[in-house]
Amino acid sequence: MPGADESQRPGAPGGPQAEVPGPELERLAARQQELERLLGELSAALAEARGQQRAEIQRLESRVAQLQSRTYHLNHLVHGILKSRTWRTLIAFGGVLLRMHGLVSRVLGGRPSIHTFPGAASLDEFLELFCDRPRPCGGPPEEGTESAGALSGTIVVKGWAVAGSGVSRVEVQLGSAPAVEARYGLYRPDVAQRFPEVPNAERSGYEARLNTAAVPDGRHAIVIRAFSRAGAKREIQVPVLIDHIHGFADPYHRWIAEFEQPEAALAATRLAVLPLRPLVSVIVPIYRTKPEFLEKALDSVRMQSYENWELCLADDCSRSPEIDGILDRYAGQDARIKVVRLPARRGISAASNAALALATGEFVALLDHDDELAPHALLYFIEALNREPEADVFYSDEDHLDETGLRSDPFFKPDWSPDLILAENYVCHLMIFRRELCLKVGGFRSEYDLSQDHDLLLRMSRAARKIVHIPRILYHWRTEVYSAARASERRKQALDSSRRAVEDHLRAMGLRAVVEPGAAPSRWRVRYAIPADQWVRIIVPCGGRVELLERCLETVTEKTEYPHYEIVVVDNSSGVKVERFVRGWSRGGRRAGYLDFRGRPFNFAAMNNAAARDCQAPLLLFLNDDVAVINPDWLTAMVELAARPEVGAVGAKLLYPDGRIQHAGVVLGIFGLCGHAFKGVLSGERVYFDFPDVIRNVSAVTAACMMTPTRKFWECGGFDEEAFPVAYQDVDLCLKLGQRGYRILYTPHAQLYHYEAASKRAEDYAPRRAEAQALWERWRAFIEHDPFYNPNLTRMAEDYSYRKLGDPYP
Repeated sequence: MPGADESQRPGAPGGPQAEVPGPELERLAARQQELERLLGELSAALAEARGQQRAEIQRLESRVAQLQSRTYHLNHLVHGILKSRTWRTLIAFGGVLLRMHGLVSRVLGGRPSIHTFPGAASLDEFLELFCDRPRPCGGPPEEGTESAGALSGTIVVKGWAVAGSGVSRVEVQLGSAPAVEARYGLYRPDVAQRFPEVPNAERSGYEARLNTAAVPDGRHAIVIRAFSRAGAKREIQVPVLIDHIHGFADPYHRWIAEFEQPEAALAATRLAVLPLRPLVSVIVPIYRTKPEFLEKALDSVRMQSYENWELCLADDCSRSPEIDGILDRYAGQDARIKVVRLPARRGISAASNAALALATGEFVALLDHDDELAPHALLYFIEALNREPEADVFYSDEDHLDETGLRSDPFFKPDWSPDLILAENYVCHLMIFRRELCLKVGGFRSEYDLSQDHDLLLRMSRAARKIVHIPRILYHWRTEVYSAARASERRKQALDSSRRAVEDHLRAMGLRAVVEPGAAPSRWRVRYAIPADQWVRIIVPCGGRVELLERCLETVTEKTEYPHYEIVVVDNSSGVKVERFVRGWSRGGRRAGYLDFRGRPFNFAAMNNAAARDCQAPLLLFLNDDVAVINPDWLTAMVELAARPEVGAVGAKLLYPDGRIQHAGVVLGIFGLCGHAFKGVLSGERVYFDFPDVIRNVSAVTAACMMTPTRKFWECGGFDEEAFPVAYQDVDLCLKLGQRGYRILYTPHAQLYHYEAASKRAEDYAPRRAEAQALWERWRAFIEHDPFYNPNLTRMAEDYSYRKLGDPYP
């Protein structure tokens, strides 16, 4: 837990480690003996857990052996090993772990580099295959994660395959059923980025549907085979569990059955008690839409349970008799449908403005010409409006539709996040706003086509009284497959217009800032100008582990580019080693200050308060002694955010020594109190709309590495020494800052290794009852509803998986 795990006794686990390299199978046998010898050295210290360890090691050996023929399993199995209880036990024994670390990183490493053509002598012979969906289901779920559930119905199999000579076909087979040829050539820009030297890598996606009706219950394997034009073949197997009684096509369809369908059955009965029922104008710009998709889009409006709407359609000179016929027919059937035709093609913004000119409703809803509204979309908006009558902009969660109407990839969004919206347009669909506000800010602008909604939202956000999030899937975004040339061109245009929209917003706000490409593709990083004299006091409490402290100080001084900082070490040890070390330590002309806190009970809050009390620097950085700096501009990344007048605290991206995420922001409500977002996810892996890799608003961050303005820190009274001496003082401080209107930010651009647990005892893991109770009583409202975590996501894990029946829910 954030307070108990990250901001208590200084000296917790972690440590620098390079990205895990790819498997070196030919050296595996020799390394096996070394691994056994190292594990033997642990036997005395781990006597009570010996049986469990031996079983785990045997499972590890068995899994590694499978990698020789099944490359697919590498990512999943390595993640499972690294998340296991035994692995965390081994980490606690730091010295032996560091020796094992080199071995494991060499044996089990990460992604292959295309420059080495893994498994091939040349690019022409290269063939790689991967499955994104379904996830494998083999054995019990790993601790802290949601395992792949039982499947039934029609299973969608998705992934990618690349070959230097080109992929001739991909086929998928379930059990003994005949193989099905997959649809190949779907747009995958992420694969093109990973394999830039492979021709047509951006069109490497495949998709197939498997009917499980004839497959008996039980464990089966989905076999996926890819064939290159040069004659190479690659095969992978995905273990799945078929259960026709309890199974679903995937976890999202399970969520739909458990939560959305029962809720929708009651939705229409609510209308009678809603006093506010304004006219909603749904505007749709149209250009050469597939007729069947256009009809589905229009029907999704006509079937709304809330009937006080009008549908405003603007055809951007499609020159299609079929589309003309559809528009005339629908307008003739329903007087609420209005149509305008542009005499020449003018682009999506101009067409949207033409549709907007037809609108007479108090509110405007945006619908793309090939997407669909959920049946109760407008009703749920009206409910939200009656709860928040002063709000000007509303947005909902969304998911995707494929050509057959199958729903997938839900985006359960946070509440309004003014910094996240600069990194990515997470609001997107469904967006509803007051027509008067839209007209006031100038409507849609053609120079921002393909990012026109993002641009409009940013302009409205500067004038809106309130922006409200509706945590329901109200919009189904159809997955469109463009030609490679068109998709690439549209992507470039959308990225360019999105960047310019963010830059325009920053200028309008009077902010000195630049927009750069972010840590993930298609995401942005806003770099704010740093005011003069932003000196930072780095406070490092130490409990006595001099070797940890030395590594921390040396990585700070050797790697940090930002020059304006000072270091103060708080000595809470029981001897003289720390004092002697600090008083004698210097690097690069820097010396560390020393604060004697010896002979006092451990009180993390009091130690940090004492070191901050006489601080004249405008910024404070609380830093555990068990961290090590990774990127040189880490401190700059934190200063440029913390120096902003609206920001109260900034937290860093902390990694375990094996490259997994330890901290990417704190989520309230997880495990009953709080937890860490994306804990255990491999850093750099693209998950949940890139949230671990963008600057975003959060409710709290860990004090293992947290920066806060000195004035705002004392405005809140500093850390609470009485209620939270060991745990949760960081969460409490962040919530106090947030209560005063300051933003709490997480940045992925400050990265450090965290040796969490290197000096912890078993009792340090258990939450302290008095502190946990104090946090609950003081911040219950926020714990029950974290505004930056969607209530449709689970509170029983930190991986942003979907909520299940029985999960705690406010």
